[in-house]
Amino acid sequence: MRQRYRVRFLSVAVMLATAGGVESAPLDPARVGWSRVGLEAHKLFIKATTVADWSVEDAGSVAGRLAQSPEGVAVAPGAKILTVNYHAELPGLKSDTTLWMDPDTGNSLQYEVRDAGKRFRERIVRFAGSGAFQRTRRPKPGEDEGTPANWTDETSGFWPYGQNLPRQPVLDSLGLLNFIAASDLDRPGDQIEVLVFHRRALVRVHLTVDGLLDPKVAYRAVGDDGRRTCKGTTRALNIRLTVLPFGTESADFDFLGLTSDIAIYLEPQSRLPLRIEGRAKVIGRVTTNLKEARLKGNVRCPGLTAT
Repeated sequence: MRQRYRVRFLSVAVMLATAGGVESAPLDPARVGWSRVGLEAHKLFIKATTVADWSVEDAGSVAGRLAQSPEGVAVAPGAKILTVNYHAELPGLKSDTTLWMDPDTGNSLQYEVRDAGKRFRERIVRFAGSGAFQRTRRPKPGEDEGTPANWTDETSGFWPYGQNLPRQPVLDSLGLLNFIAASDLDRPGDQIEVLVFHRRALVRVHLTVDGLLDPKVAYRAVGDDGRRTCKGTTRALNIRLTVLPFGTESADFDFLGLTSDIAIYLEPQSRLPLRIEGRAKVIGRVTTNLKEARLKGNVRCPGLTAT
């Protein structure tokens, strides 16, 4: 990684104390060799699955879908927008989320989430330079839970950052997987720090390549010319996430249900997330493994060294 893009703890602390910002490397979505991944975690009798897909589109594709913010200056889209879709299932709950972000910086524009199961909720969060505006709808008793457009329990509000960050990228936590894949975190010692908005507040997430590992994998790969099973040992970057407070706020954080000790195993060439490890509240340590990947181009098993 080029030196000017390396961000170390001391320099970050100085930047935050003065101008209030953390500079990170520009992203390159073209280096990401996958367009869809399916991840699966098991813990005791609990199974959780996550399917994520992404694409880069013209900004006109979201014309009319970006909400207006009554406070602050909403983040304006550039010529291109990176769209990330997440579908998550765990016992009693299904969530579908669409996140729009800047493909060059990771800066969040808006996300929309719809939950069903043990709770029904539809939320839109529109990002601005000084905070995020949210509008949430839920069904009142007797209202059709399958028709969110008719729900009448509606609330809205503005969640301020505490300072104006008009030129500083702010990620949503669900954008981290794409940010890491498109970043120049390439070799042990590389590190970047980003600002992430989560649960109504900002946190600093420090990303460090701790080293190289050789995990065993077993997943289905799909390409333009078919599919195959990838099973064996693969070289992976071990990327550690360290969560730090922003200002005086507490560092409350959640990434795919994990709250601490988070590490992502990333295949260096395709940038596939092979495994995600960490600790979740109540149930403790959880390991999420790659189960299916839609690759760009022909089918292959990136980095596989043994079968």
